[in-house]
Amino acid sequence: MAIITQSPASKIVSLLFNASTNARFFHLETKSYAQHKALNEFYDEVVSLGDRFAESYQGQYGLISGYTIGNKESEPMAMLVDQLKQIVNLKSSFKDSHLVQILDDVVELYTSTIYKLRFLS
Repeated sequence: MAIITQSPASKIVSLLFNASTNARFFHLETKSYAQHKALNEFYDEVVSLGDRFAESYQGQYGLISGYTIGNKESEPMAMLVDQLKQIVNLKSSFKDSHLVQILDDVVELYTSTIYKLRFLS
């Protein structure tokens, strides 16, 4: 069995695309209209940010490989908080301002969604 080492870029893109899939499930399962809307906005935007990051990275460094598929999460807030910590930690791996800018947009999306779920749901 081969062990695949993930690069920081593949970890970021995998996290963002997995977050979208989980947010879609949470969006459909919630009984809260505010949570339904906040998760809808999140999954629409997170895919776009993941795509922007991947395309910009690949334009400069070449194709990303080693993507992973995540598991279905059990609770949206826990997923967002956990992934936000991972993204902030991975962000220090990138020095290019255009990639850091996209990751800053990702952090803003996560923190604003956390706000909406915590205080508006």
